[in-house]
Amino acid sequence: MDREQRPFWRKIPGFRSGKRWKMVVAAILYSLVVVLCLIPSEKPKLGITRKEAIDFFSQSGIGFTLEEQKGVNPRVIGRSRDKLAFFVIGGSEENIEWISMAVGVPKRLPSAALKNVQCVLDMLDKFAPGSYDWSVQEIKKVRDDVDVVSSSKTFSSRKVRIETSGTLGLIDVTIMPAD
Repeated sequence: MDREQRPFWRKIPGFRSGKRWKMVVAAILYSLVVVLCLIPSEKPKLGITRKEAIDFFSQSGIGFTLEEQKGVNPRVIGRSRDKLAFFVIGGSEENIEWISMAVGVPKRLPSAALKNVQCVLDMLDKFAPGSYDWSVQEIKKVRDDVDVVSSSKTFSSRKVRIETSGTLGLIDVTIMPAD
């Protein structure tokens, strides 16, 4: 018994039977899959404007100088005058993708350390509600001279990552959309 060789398109589901209605449905579905694959996916965002974030840092009392970087990954970088704190705001002006803040916690300057830690906690309280108590516990690890600790936790739709280095006296906090 010889088996007839079918053309390639007759081996595709929806086209095998040769019924017109099945071929129309299959063509529509395959076209939809191709279109959905070609549409770039939108990165998740925080729902915060860049201006809101900059206004927060401007009112923090630390005194930041700003530098705006444009391009494919636009961002604003703020550096404190005492060079013990900086922040980065990533994403578009209308809806940022993440905020990161790194601060030094020098033991020889307890007032600067306290001001920096308070700014970090205020930032978390404003942009990641509900994270305050957990963040305080994580930040205390800097005081304990723990080498490097990295932890993260999700609060509603925002993920908070805290990295601390007690030996260096550094805290790095990033707020991003939850996965």
